[in-house]
Amino acid sequence: EKPPTRSQVRYWLRTRLDDDASVDAFAEAVEEISIEIAHMIEIGKPSRDSITHPGIEHGLIGDATYLRGMYDTSFDDAVDKETGEFRTLRFDPDARKVQQDKGYPGYRVTHVSSHNGHPREEVVYAIDVSPGQQGSDAAAFLDMALELFPKMPGMRTVVYDGAMYPVHIDRALSAGLIPINHVQLTAKGEVATFNIGEHTFTTRGGKKHTAVVTFIDGPPCVTIATVEGRHTIELVRGQNKPRHNADGTVTHYAHWAYPDDPIVPVHLRGATTLIRFSPTDEELATGRTRSRAARMIPRGDPDFPPTYGSRNNTENRHHQLKLSLPNKRLNVSGINRVRRRMLAHYLTKNLEAAIAWHERTGGDISHLFTLPPPLADAA
Repeated sequence: EKPPTRSQVRYWLRTRLDDDASVDAFAEAVEEISIEIAHMIEIGKPSRDSITHPGIEHGLIGDATYLRGMYDTSFDDAVDKETGEFRTLRFDPDARKVQQDKGYPGYRVTHVSSHNGHPREEVVYAIDVSPGQQGSDAAAFLDMALELFPKMPGMRTVVYDGAMYPVHIDRALSAGLIPINHVQLTAKGEVATFNIGEHTFTTRGGKKHTAVVTFIDGPPCVTIATVEGRHTIELVRGQNKPRHNADGTVTHYAHWAYPDDPIVPVHLRGATTLIRFSPTDEELATGRTRSRAARMIPRGDPDFPPTYGSRNNTENRHHQLKLSLPNKRLNVSGINRVRRRMLAHYLTKNLEAAIAWHERTGGDISHLFTLPPPLADAA
């Protein structure tokens, strides 16, 4: 039999995969295959999980990029501002102008992915396509991540850039995930702080000590008075202690201790206390929560570079996507066609991740292809 012609393929796509329901079904199928590939290449395995020191393979990573539309004109350009007459112009009816791309119409694409630490072995589960700059990209990422979390219970972190604000961090903590990102500066350009009051520390000798704890740019800190003056000391992270509530939410606590530092009095070195990172009901009522300055894995922690650094792979995915587009702009118009184009692109990349895993380990991936893949040791 002869393969279908290009016009036949386009007709089939136009008549079968151009409406919301069809594209949604395609997205669900891509997500199902992507989860299968992720489990196969050892992403998110609960048996290898660590709540206190989550690895790169236990993170849901996100990023957003802007794609220039197929046409440089929009619906507004097609209407003559003087006469109100409609001019015959080609334009994408769904694309909106994006300031980041010289004001040309386009789309914002946000995706959620995971990586196992090996080259080319990254899986993209879901995407969100939004006309122009509509809505928050961090909110779109978190919506996808929280919907995916029950299907990938081995995940422990959500990794995003500075667009993930306290309201998003509080949602992630409540769902049981640990947000990984930098703390934003205040509106005045100052380091963010949040005082959480006095805490009782237990020394190595079993004695009690009380000190005021303040979150400063991520970690909890205390102040120590010496003959040279007052010094702010960052506490050292210990074991994370998530507590599951009856309503299905999670409250995050963690043990933190005085460091073994010469500036710390000998009797306080190693003294520990339990610190809450989830917002209290009072904080939620006021709209100002500790997430403004608190991070369970702050910048400077040994676990921060490998987990947050995994975003480089995600940004590289967007770079590869733009390289695959003619002149780095979309070659389809209409939001459903753009969604379909993105889903097909990332499905192909996920299959490439499976092939990379097969080449590295020799594992069986024949069920993903009509024809068996080449042998791992083939020349």
